[in-house]
Amino acid sequence: MGGGTYLVKKREIPARAKLIAAIPFIFVFHQVTEGLVWLGTQGQIPSALHLSSVYIYTFIANAFWPTYFPLAMLYYEKDPLFRKIKLFMLFIGFLVSAYLFWCFTINDFVVAQVGCNAGDCSSLAYNFHIPYLRDVGNYIYLAVMLIPMLASSNKRIRNVISPIFLAIFIFSQLVSGRGTFPSVWCFFAAATSFIFLFIFPKKKLAELA
Repeated sequence: MGGGTYLVKKREIPARAKLIAAIPFIFVFHQVTEGLVWLGTQGQIPSALHLSSVYIYTFIANAFWPTYFPLAMLYYEKDPLFRKIKLFMLFIGFLVSAYLFWCFTINDFVVAQVGCNAGDCSSLAYNFHIPYLRDVGNYIYLAVMLIPMLASSNKRIRNVISPIFLAIFIFSQLVSGRGTFPSVWCFFAAATSFIFLFIFPKKKLAELA
């Protein structure tokens, strides 16, 4: 959090980029909620706080990011063609958000438990029933996160950040155990999300004085 605050103060962030600049801080909050979920699985916090943290984490991972991410990229974009692409991805992302929200609220409830893979029990699994598109769901999720970055007039977003997020996605798929992909992906995405702030130029020395 301190590093992100420092970078925000040192970077020239235009008004249309505020939603992008907020991404690292939302990821930090997201990881804080998962810390509470961990404490809850060990019985160290009240059950009500644990359950609230489970649903906040699940909401951000599944229902928040698929809409917020393309919206942030759309709000930042000036190029008319790229805006059309991002507007379409925002529509798809909203459908993904709405569907997953329905899955873990009306259709089912979320159960958070420690997930193990090859003897390593260092990730959490947030289990709820997804009746349709479960096998391709992660790839649709990737599309609504990645395509808005690929369709960007900002070369740093298009050529640097989007390949990094794609690599994170692939790596998370490889190392995740059953049901732990959201937790693993969000952890590594949070760890690298501050690179978004480097797409903005440094403030002039006169402004920093």
